[in-house]
Amino acid sequence: MKFQRIWSSALFLVFAIACAGPTVSGPTALNGTWRTAPENASPRGWYSRSLNFGPDGTFTSEFRSYGIYAGQPRDELSGYQRAERDLPR
Repeated sequence: MKFQRIWSSALFLVFAIACAGPTVSGPTALNGTWRTAPENASPRGWYSRSLNFGPDGTFTSEFRSYGIYAGQPRDELSGYQRAERDLPR
């Protein structure tokens, strides 16, 4: 029992020391593009979203909807929205 208590205390101490410093992440930690799987819209059509993080810290968010309007083919673009943030120069 005493050995188990010493062991758990030592293990806790090791984790505490390992986690003591802050985690540092550079501006390139999120580089890349993420896209959602297509989701059905109601009453018709579908939509998808994407996020893009550039290596220089820029950010772009896009939303696209398809086949929303009556008589429109399912894969025809119905709407598009884009938001972006550039770094100050």
